[in-house]
Amino acid sequence: VLNFGGSYAFIYYGLGKVQPGMAQVILALVPLFTLIFAILHHQETFRWRALLGSLLAAGGIAIVFAEQLQANVPALSLLALVFGAICIAESSVIAKGFPRNHPITTNAIGMLMGAIILFIMSLIWHEPQVLPVSPKTWIALVYLILAGSCISFILFLYVLKHWTASKLSYQFVLMPFVTVSASAWLAGEKLNSILLIGAV
Repeated sequence: VLNFGGSYAFIYYGLGKVQPGMAQVILALVPLFTLIFAILHHQETFRWRALLGSLLAAGGIAIVFAEQLQANVPALSLLALVFGAICIAESSVIAKGFPRNHPITTNAIGMLMGAIILFIMSLIWHEPQVLPVSPKTWIALVYLILAGSCISFILFLYVLKHWTASKLSYQFVLMPFVTVSASAWLAGEKLNSILLIGAV
């Protein structure tokens, strides 16, 4: 519900007005939220290094966030991305507390619940229920479903068995480098110094 339903819905809404590279930098807040939730769930104890790393990521977010407010990006879109990060963080901590289920089973149940939630939300918002016609769109969908969701979440659950939730959450700090580069290439997003400083 949180990972495939809540986070996908919030991120989808946020991406309507926020460039993908910028959105990925905002999602780098996940380590800070994950640390907080892991402590609240009594899975981890407070560590200064973890807090410092999370605050460093949040510092980059603050630089980028200020730039976006000046660029007239709707605050609601930015807030939706922050809520998406909260959903990801909490779902990681909850998944860490699961019994040792098989990652494929957990993934299948999670994706099914997320699909139901997102389909109902799509109906409520009166989005058109049509299948894509472009081969490029089908290729993108197959990639997103197999590599972007199935394989990545199975690997995520596998690593989560061996690492703490807060350590694993730092993957979101590495993603902006790839996303900003891809967004500049595919979507024509401009790379300015503020965005690059925030990403670093």
